[in-house]
Amino acid sequence: WMFAPFLLFLAELSSGSQPTYQWKDVVTKEKLTCQQCPPGTFVAQHCTRDRQTLCEPCPELHYTQYWNYLEKCRYCNVICGEKQVEVQPCNSTHNRVCQCQEGYYSEMEFCIRHSECPPGSGVEKL
Repeated sequence: WMFAPFLLFLAELSSGSQPTYQWKDVVTKEKLTCQQCPPGTFVAQHCTRDRQTLCEPCPELHYTQYWNYLEKCRYCNVICGEKQVEVQPCNSTHNRVCQCQEGYYSEMEFCIRHSECPPGSGVEKL
């Protein structure tokens, strides 16, 4: 059956877009090439010789932003501070994103109020 190796080659080719990682099977001590999990998921079980990596969705308030082989998702640890507004909520693929509210600018992680221009003058952009 000369066709089977060719199909295997095609399968390898098409899975080329999915990133992989090296994993040593704890039972067999065999070095394996496992498929990574897509953003929003994590590795629930590493691959074995006869089973692909098992990926599961991140729990609430946790995320993975990139293809990964993490054994648990990262915690959404960004909390919007004083004078900040949430511009992107925490979801399965991104941490929360905050920015300074209108009339404020960010300096060393603090939101500082823009200064007022004296009467008769205005803002000059650089």
